[in-house]
Amino acid sequence: MTEVSSVGEKIINQEFPKEQVSKDVIQAVKEAQLIVSYITHHNEIKVPSDLMETIVKSKYLLRSGKWTPKIEIEFWQAFNSISFSIQPVSTDSLKASLPSFDTRAESEVPAKTMADKAVFRYRVLAFLSLITLLSAQIYWIVGVDLHRNTQTLFEQRNELRAKKKELRSSNQKVIQAGNSISPQLTQKMKALVREEASTNQRFKVNLVSLLKWNRIWQRLLFRDQFQEDTTEYTKKIYKIDSNEIQRDWEILKKSLENKEGRGKDFQLESSDTDKGGSLAQLSSEKKILMLKDLTLKQEKLNDRLRLDMARNRVFKTILSADFALSALYSYLLPLLYGLLGACMFVLRRLSDEIRGLVYSFDSEVRFRLRLALGALTGMTIGWFMTPEQVSTVGSIGPMTIAFLAGYNVEILFSQMDSLIERITKTIEQKETITE
Repeated sequence: MTEVSSVGEKIINQEFPKEQVSKDVIQAVKEAQLIVSYITHHNEIKVPSDLMETIVKSKYLLRSGKWTPKIEIEFWQAFNSISFSIQPVSTDSLKASLPSFDTRAESEVPAKTMADKAVFRYRVLAFLSLITLLSAQIYWIVGVDLHRNTQTLFEQRNELRAKKKELRSSNQKVIQAGNSISPQLTQKMKALVREEASTNQRFKVNLVSLLKWNRIWQRLLFRDQFQEDTTEYTKKIYKIDSNEIQRDWEILKKSLENKEGRGKDFQLESSDTDKGGSLAQLSSEKKILMLKDLTLKQEKLNDRLRLDMARNRVFKTILSADFALSALYSYLLPLLYGLLGACMFVLRRLSDEIRGLVYSFDSEVRFRLRLALGALTGMTIGWFMTPEQVSTVGSIGPMTIAFLAGYNVEILFSQMDSLIERITKTIEQKETITE
């Protein structure tokens, strides 16, 4: 028994060089020195002197190669005690918040800590979020004004044209009745013409601006700009009418060539069209007038098609802008407001944790998740609010609610719990009625 005790005492007091000591022990000794440095700068933390002595002695024994199992036992006991005494501060938070001091000379510039990098990173993120939000907000405001002005001016222009058409019709009736048009009606017509020209000019300016406004989100979504186009039905009707005009024009042209072509046979044209027989009795002057009339009809048909295509482009532009504005207001802007609120929360919490030296890698994970959660909360908070709740906070505004929800995600969770509770009560009431 005595021999066993002597052997155990010999082992526990056996000295080991630093190369044979485990890396965990070496790392723990370094962390212990960090804790000691923290304790010495915070007088409110009291640690027994024997524990401090064990920690400090362990560092020099490890360096000198006189590390023993007995010293290791004493070290771990002391390390556990001082680690508990500084809570909620930990070695991880100290390493993340304090610059390393044992791997550099005093003259060197301290390396940036994990906390310094986090502050820079989240400040940049908050700044970019703010710039993105302001850009989206300004883009939305401009789009709302352009969309409203374009739609209003389009309706005003149509009303003015209808009034002008009605007034012109009235003037024609006056002339047909053998009376002269009064100066008041003449002035009224001139005023309508001037107002229509002004409204039309402002409409075109707003439409071009709205097209450019649409072009921004179309490029972001890799979509082409709207071109002038019309429906397949309109194209088909245009083609039928145009073919009829073209056929009549060719018949007239051949009829003229037949008369001037020294007695060419006209039976081919007569057999191909019902107009062939009647055309034979018409004079060349009459046929030329008919050709001009057909050319004018084709030009009017082309004008109607171009007008229809232009109107379709206007309607497409206004409708697509309406969709884009709705998407911005319902999804993107609340998401950005929620993200900005989450950035505010993270910066505030980061400041508190760095001041208290409790910032660590775990905090970084929480902050990253908090940013994503804040952005989603800002976008979805409106889905879980009842009309009564919306009217109660109506003076605040939906974007303010999104910002507050991003800052405090518990708002969303409370709304979700309230919704689940209402659904559960409804189901229970239906089951009770059924029974």
